[in-house]
Amino acid sequence: MVKIRNIISGKFLSAEETVKRFPAIMYIVALTILYIFNVFDTQKRYREILAIEKEISRLKVTATTTQTERIAITRETYIIEQVEKRHLNLDETVTPPKTIRYE
Repeated sequence: MVKIRNIISGKFLSAEETVKRFPAIMYIVALTILYIFNVFDTQKRYREILAIEKEISRLKVTATTTQTERIAITRETYIIEQVEKRHLNLDETVTPPKTIRYE
């Protein structure tokens, strides 16, 4: 049994039992360090995932807004309104467009 005095003084490290178990102790220490590293790495990746999800939701809103604006701008009434507003000398065609087929 290891006494507290031996632990404080460090004599237990030179005991024969401790020397025999040194590889196992180092293995446990290495696993503990790897576990701690893994926990920190997992937390970092989780924070990155949350940031990316926030960015995705923001981009979805932007895409929806942009699509709505694009639809509104390409409406025929809006285009006619803009032509009149800018005093462009453009006339609306009354004949439908023709399809040209090349064979």
